[in-house]
Amino acid sequence: MLSDTGENYNNWSWTMKLVLSNHGFLSIVDSSTPVPDCTMDPVGYTEWLQKDQEALLQIVMALKTEGQNCINGVKSAKECWDQLADLYQGKGDQHIIFLMEKLFITPVTDTDPMQPQLSALTMTAQQLVSTGLPVDDKLLTFLLILRLPDLYLMSQNRELPYNRLSL
Repeated sequence: MLSDTGENYNNWSWTMKLVLSNHGFLSIVDSSTPVPDCTMDPVGYTEWLQKDQEALLQIVMALKTEGQNCINGVKSAKECWDQLADLYQGKGDQHIIFLMEKLFITPVTDTDPMQPQLSALTMTAQQLVSTGLPVDDKLLTFLLILRLPDLYLMSQNRELPYNRLSL
């Protein structure tokens, strides 16, 4: 399921592509199978439309409330897919800003398992690299350290070699 915040959009998108491909719908969603002309090929159009609606249903069923609210009223699987991508991923510079916000602002909490949170931040850094914006390993390491909840800092009886706020 795509979370209401879209924080798992990239994993959700990858998984949905596998599901759609397995059902023979991915080519409908990504437009590699064009819409047949309804007057020249009414049977082909009807078959395509049925696949499109089945693909749309697959996508909608994998959304929580907020995602469903955001695509309410869409008429095709492609329109739905594109609208979700724009909302949760953005395009061009908007996408880069979205990823930077995730990397620099997303909190790490001690109420959730630590490894998935750190992995998500690392994956976000990798996505930024894939957009052409390099994220140095040292910068990523510092960001991860800065995000660690106080529980994970060294014992308070020992003197820290740095002031965490001064990094």
